[in-house]
Amino acid sequence: MTSTAMTPRPRPAVGPLFRILLSLQRFVPLFIKVPFVTHVLGPRRTATLAVHTPGPLMLPVTQRLAPAFNAEVTRYLAPKEIRDLLDHMPNDVWIAIARALMDKGEFEITAGFADLLTENEIRAFVVTLNDPEGVMNIAPHLADPERVVNIARRFSNNYLTRLALAACTGGHHDIAARVCLGLSPDRQQVVLDALNAADRDKVLAHYSGAERSALDGEAEGA
Repeated sequence: MTSTAMTPRPRPAVGPLFRILLSLQRFVPLFIKVPFVTHVLGPRRTATLAVHTPGPLMLPVTQRLAPAFNAEVTRYLAPKEIRDLLDHMPNDVWIAIARALMDKGEFEITAGFADLLTENEIRAFVVTLNDPEGVMNIAPHLADPERVVNIARRFSNNYLTRLALAACTGGHHDIAARVCLGLSPDRQQVVLDALNAADRDKVLAHYSGAERSALDGEAEGA
């Protein structure tokens, strides 16, 4: 399963007054800019501001806004529109926004922004998030779920088991299978043994005959 790009909610066009604001914002101190953005512009107009503001200039404002407010702003943005901002954004800021989005059930939006992260940034996100259920809610919406799958395989058996259980709960037995198939047979068995019989069968249904035989052969030789 791969994601399709979400269509962001409509945001205000850049009119004459907004152009004046954009031209003056470099001279407005943060202690004025942050409450102005929060209480006057609101999320929709802040999204317009973010698209037309260089990342390094927008970042100090973003860092001082509440994660819930930033999460609302993302509803009006296509991730690529603020690539410059994301490239300058520290992991802790991005993760706080992602948590706020996930609390609202906005997994598809979260995935859209995660698609722009590097593998190391995604790994830091997964580690810091420490939420296998959340990761499994995001993974199906990623353009390339295999990126998360590859990272997940590096974690402990306990985390992988939680991940597989979360995947099965969400009906994503194919992702659970892809995680397992990148593991050694003994680690695959640990994860599979933690599943109930129905989920185990659904995961194994995504194995090829050769992959199933290799797993069965390892079990018989143990």
